[in-house]
Amino acid sequence: VGVDSDECGLVPESLEDMLIRLKNEGKTVQILYTIPGHHNPTSCTLSDERRKRIVELSQKYDFYIIADEVYQSLSFQDHEFPPSLATLDKRVFSVSSFSKIISPGMRLGWISTEAQVTVGKGVFESGGNISSYTAAMIHPGLESREIDKHLSIIRSDLYLRAKTLYTALQQALGRLNLPDVLISY
Repeated sequence: VGVDSDECGLVPESLEDMLIRLKNEGKTVQILYTIPGHHNPTSCTLSDERRKRIVELSQKYDFYIIADEVYQSLSFQDHEFPPSLATLDKRVFSVSSFSKIISPGMRLGWISTEAQVTVGKGVFESGGNISSYTAAMIHPGLESREIDKHLSIIRSDLYLRAKTLYTALQQALGRLNLPDVLISY
């Protein structure tokens, strides 16, 4: 079931209207899947107000939220970004992937939540098997916190690329309607 969104992302009022409609039909929602930050393809990021309201609705209507936050770590340098949706409530499960921050196609990710959950051995399989080799490659960078330096470099590089592209497009096409984070450099 779809929910309306606008230039600021998922519309909480539309979500509640849908929840009420389904409840009146004797149906319930168990999980909401959303991309709260750097939404692909819209690039919008939910405001703190909308994030809190969506979590309130999950509490009121008793459903879980899967927050696809694969781009959460890639906010441009010096651009304040809301914390993971998973920090707001134990009903939220934030999923992310190293494929966006280490190497495209890397089949290794993580789930963050405030909930106390045990799933099997704590490992999910995707694509038919668990990549112990990939996990072993990533582990030292996480343990030593070198990943933080790596992310800083990536964010700077991505910002410079976006700034260059924005400038070239603006020169070729004139005034553009792009996110403020690019316009304000």
